[in-house]
Amino acid sequence: MWILALSASINLRTNDASISFGADMKVRLYLQNNELQLNSNLMFTDPTNNLTTSLYALVSQLRELQTQVSSTDNGSVPSLTGRVNTTTLQNYLNNRRTQIMNIAAWSYVVSTPQPAIVLPELSAYYGGVYSPTDNRIYLVPCMQADGSDWHYIDCDTGTMVAYPHNLVYGAVNMAYVGGVYAPLQNRVYFVPYKQADVANFIWHYVDCTNLLVIEYTHTLETLPTSAAYFGGVYSPNEDKIYFVPSAQAPFDRWHLIECQSGTIVSYEHNLSLPATNNAYDGGVYSPKDDRIYFVPYLQIDELHFIECNNGSVGVLHHNMTTFVGNGAYAGGVYSPTTNRVYFSPYTQSSSSIWHYIDTENQAVVVEYDHTLTTSPVPTAYVGGAYSPSNDRIYFAPYDQHGRDGTYWHYVDCYSGAVVEYSHTLTNVANGCAFCGGVYSPTNNRVYFIPHNTSYPTSVHISDMSSVTYPRGLFAHSMFNGY
Repeated sequence: MWILALSASINLRTNDASISFGADMKVRLYLQNNELQLNSNLMFTDPTNNLTTSLYALVSQLRELQTQVSSTDNGSVPSLTGRVNTTTLQNYLNNRRTQIMNIAAWSYVVSTPQPAIVLPELSAYYGGVYSPTDNRIYLVPCMQADGSDWHYIDCDTGTMVAYPHNLVYGAVNMAYVGGVYAPLQNRVYFVPYKQADVANFIWHYVDCTNLLVIEYTHTLETLPTSAAYFGGVYSPNEDKIYFVPSAQAPFDRWHLIECQSGTIVSYEHNLSLPATNNAYDGGVYSPKDDRIYFVPYLQIDELHFIECNNGSVGVLHHNMTTFVGNGAYAGGVYSPTTNRVYFSPYTQSSSSIWHYIDTENQAVVVEYDHTLTTSPVPTAYVGGAYSPSNDRIYFAPYDQHGRDGTYWHYVDCYSGAVVEYSHTLTNVANGCAFCGGVYSPTNNRVYFIPHNTSYPTSVHISDMSSVTYPRGLFAHSMFNGY
């Protein structure tokens, strides 16, 4: 629950709703005897899913009051389960459109010098996860997994920090791809790739309360296959983390984490037609329809999603013939202002046609012409991040980083346009640079996660402004994933 610095109880009431600012420094909203727990100054859960017009207006007033009385945000947001009210967020961003456009006019890209630390090997990390309670971005260890030190980005200082994981059994090379924050447990779970089938049954997570890497035994009777999963996504209504099937995709059983117990569970997807091998690369939670959409890598003909209200696997049919085979997309990002799931173009990048899922209108796959004069290079991007300051989705440059030499790309969520921008950096790698992006609300930056650019002493960021946002908001599943 979002915490306010209050010394006494305050109560606001309408005919059908009441809002209580408790002396225990917590906010409670009540509607027809049902508690609505406030996630942040932008979002709240709604167990009744029946918000009245007056309550919308009241929450708008509450948001302004929170801005005035809040003195700290320590990231403690245990109420991040439940359906996100996207209308509230959309209205908030639309009301700030002028400020957003002013910020957009002077956003820029910088390469930040880092202290002299021993930086990891090539292909070191694949994805990152923001932890609101300690204000860090934990890099997900891929080829760095069997090294003695792992790394995080300290969002208070903007520096990359090495830390010893102190594991007894260790992790294998290429152990993990992607990670997910579990808000109720305050943990960052790493998603098993080559670690999936290790014989000792040990996987890993970061305990963000005690700042420790924990080895845990998953106790599955049948091990997943090697290179099983590529990313994971948190389901807030269920308090579960679903792994995104890669090499595990053709198998009858997939896997998830029940966060409350910390148990790894296998489940049958019950698909009549099995998914292809290496089907998906990353996933995105859509709060509009409470689904997790898998991002198509080799899976082209029909796509799959998790129906989070019952945990079933659904099929999303489409008639598109414009998907490029052999790794179309890698990762995706949700646009809260348009309720779209944008795929990050991998081999699809060199095509003039890209795709997104429109969740506003019954979850349809939409193809769009990016209208760029020059298409990005093949295998241009892997993942990305949404920036609320300028309402953009920044794609994380993979091969686009060095082979084009000048331009990277973002989606302007307000207009839907794909825009090229000059990164103006002089120190760029030849390719395979970054895998994933993470937004830091405390310094308003999008950090690209180093993959093959690990060896320079720099962290590449898109630095928007000095505006900050509540940490707890950006721990939410809609903004949290590789």
